[in-house]
Amino acid sequence: MPDFTNKKVSSAELQKYEGDYTSKEAPLGIKIFVKNDGLFAQGTGQPEFPLEFAGDHQFKFDNAGLKITFYPEKQQMQLEQNGGKFLFDKKK
Repeated sequence: MPDFTNKKVSSAELQKYEGDYTSKEAPLGIKIFVKNDGLFAQGTGQPEFPLEFAGDHQFKFDNAGLKITFYPEKQQMQLEQNGGKFLFDKKK
């Protein structure tokens, strides 16, 4: 397995993921934003948390068993947690 823990993703690269995402499959909105040269997520009414780079367009937050895969060309992201997969669309 490749080790991505030391991989630094540029702020410009991270900015293409920024936005507010909503899903028909989940009642939660998620805001993705860049802070202190890192990517963060925040669910509606919840505290923000850092996302760790995990590969090509993929980020994770191990404390919550969460993985997010971004599809920038489609303006979408997929959130995986507890065996569930939820597709989110970026608000225009």
